[in-house]
Amino acid sequence: MADVSPKKKRKGSSRRPQGAATEEMTRAPSPLPGRAEPSSRRTPYVVDGPSRWPVLVWTALALVWVVGVPMFLLFFLAEGFALQAEEVTDEARRRLAGYLLGLLVCAVVVPLGGLGAALWSRRKIAAWMFGGLTAVSLAAMWTLMPPWQLVTAIWDGFTG
Repeated sequence: MADVSPKKKRKGSSRRPQGAATEEMTRAPSPLPGRAEPSSRRTPYVVDGPSRWPVLVWTALALVWVVGVPMFLLFFLAEGFALQAEEVTDEARRRLAGYLLGLLVCAVVVPLGGLGAALWSRRKIAAWMFGGLTAVSLAAMWTLMPPWQLVTAIWDGFTG
């Protein structure tokens, strides 16, 4: 046997002894037909994934901001251009105040709500995003009219 190379010696050997039974042969049949028993070698560990509600809330809030701000701004400007000095009625003032209130809600309250939800759930990227949206919206609303004039216009539109 000294003249046989080590490769040829290993070729015939296997890791298990020749008479040993395999795992499938020794496993007992499953108590329910069609269902296999779980393997004892590996136990699956299910990890709860990240919660999905913040993504849905922030997507909805961003959609309201993206759609609502231009829509209410367009309605406000169209109503303002349509008004003539001699035909300003209470109904036209209420519509104008309603559009202004919708613009205020979509431009300021919605991003502030998103910022609050992001800070509450400790999501830094969402907080930065909604903080930026709030800053942009406040700057844009300030160029439209200062906050005290905005509140006065809404108040007078609904009460006057």
